[in-house]
Amino acid sequence: MEPSKHVRYFVRNHQNQPLELHLSDRVVVVHSLEEKEIREGDLQSAQLKVFRKQRLISVREAAEPVEQAPEQPAVEGSSEEASPTEKPDGVKRRGTSKKEG
Repeated sequence: MEPSKHVRYFVRNHQNQPLELHLSDRVVVVHSLEEKEIREGDLQSAQLKVFRKQRLISVREAAEPVEQAPEQPAVEGSSEEASPTEKPDGVKRRGTSKKEG
């Protein structure tokens, strides 16, 4: 797996009744023909292995790119801040002026 990918695991119930999965630290109920997300460590559950072998459930994985924010160098002494009535781009917010009358 590439370091820039985040893998998520999903269990799909192929039965017409709910399944109760007893994982190491919690219980997950997967309703009929529904899919629930599980953790990678849960894949080693004995119950999950039996259900997969009996084809009661299937497990799929989805890889998502990990968004890494580009690092911006910090500028010291920068006093350029938006006033409370302005957005960071300098545009005034609506409804911040006092009504006269």
